[in-house]
Amino acid sequence: MRHWLWLAVVYAGLAGAQAPVEQGRKSADTVLDAQQKAGMAYHDWQDALAVRAQAQQELEQANAAYQEAAQQLNASKQRAAAAQQALETAKTREIATHNAYERATAAVNRAWDKKPSSKR
Repeated sequence: MRHWLWLAVVYAGLAGAQAPVEQGRKSADTVLDAQQKAGMAYHDWQDALAVRAQAQQELEQANAAYQEAAQQLNASKQRAAAAQQALETAKTREIATHNAYERATAAVNRAWDKKPSSKR
């Protein structure tokens, strides 16, 4: 980029040297104005590069956080499924043990010749 600026300065200098004094002064002002604009455009470009790099870094961090959250979600789903299975197993066991209790109390009641209770 700087090479182009130097070439532009040299070219403008050569053009200014061949032109009349008034024209040369006008060309020098034009070149200086163009150089200032090029300098500002270069700084804007550098700022845009920095902003893009910052945005790229933020995107990578957001993607990493998303991946971690997805893994945590999968782990949570697995824990919830395991807890659901444990609950179903516990309910089945509760029903089986309650039925065993009912049969045992019915046997005791029969042994004592009592009517079965209808509690539940």
